[in-house]
Amino acid sequence: MKKFIKNSIKIFGITVVTVVSLVLITHFVARHFFDFTIDQNKNMLVVGSSHLEYAFDDDIVPQAFNVSQSGSGYFYSYLKVREIANRNKQIDTVILGYSYEDFSEYRVNWFSADDKIKFKMRDHFFLFTFNDYIDLLKSNPKSVITHTPQVIVHSLKIMLKGYPYLGCYIKSDRDKLKESLNKYDPNYYINKRNKAPKYQDKYLLKIYDYCQDNNIKLILLNAPIHPKMDKDLQANKKLYCDFASEFMPNATLINYSNYFDDDSYFGDISHLNSKGAQIFSSHLKEVRFLSSLVKCSD
Repeated sequence: MKKFIKNSIKIFGITVVTVVSLVLITHFVARHFFDFTIDQNKNMLVVGSSHLEYAFDDDIVPQAFNVSQSGSGYFYSYLKVREIANRNKQIDTVILGYSYEDFSEYRVNWFSADDKIKFKMRDHFFLFTFNDYIDLLKSNPKSVITHTPQVIVHSLKIMLKGYPYLGCYIKSDRDKLKESLNKYDPNYYINKRNKAPKYQDKYLLKIYDYCQDNNIKLILLNAPIHPKMDKDLQANKKLYCDFASEFMPNATLINYSNYFDDDSYFGDISHLNSKGAQIFSSHLKEVRFLSSLVKCSD
């Protein structure tokens, strides 16, 4: 029995060492060999969640490079800003998705929930520093430890798939507006605590500080949402405005949440379809990100 226990401990130790070694090696390889280079003519980095993933067509705005991705909280946007901008010195502007919905209380789960850790950590792990990993580990130790081994394969896969694996503009023909309106519950999105969601605030400010420290202009862009949702989420507007003015005074806030009032431009209640994205992106190009339909002073 003692021999069995001893051998079991030995096998377990060898397994742990092997897994940890492979995690570290593949992380190093992916980080070293991933092609971070973007076109020198692209000086605007676009990051955020699905709102900009479906709304911002960087083919229409050629100086922009969109790596927004569904379900990405500000933690993952921060990693992309830090690592991509560090390696592409022509980037002088970051366009960050900043919406009423980003202040919804459920956004806490976009950092620490098991499903987010499972699918987001593996794809972005090669961008992590040791401190990034520790921060995520503290939020949900069991989930982070459980899902860490999967990064071995995904760290290598990212080198083959490149930037689209981290996010890009998606031309959407989705037609789910009626369905999403039927399922929509505004209470899920309304912040009743009048406080920015945990983790979202921390990494939003990290993005702001990074831009300040590196002389990069930060544009906070609120993409269009359906009029029904826009009306309900006015409940989050004061927090949305106050946070920007108090903690990010040098950022430019551009709010287009109520840009469209026609259902034909939406794929669902919170995302544009390709028709809406084309019109919206063309407008941003025309005004050069200098105007806004809705201001916090309204």
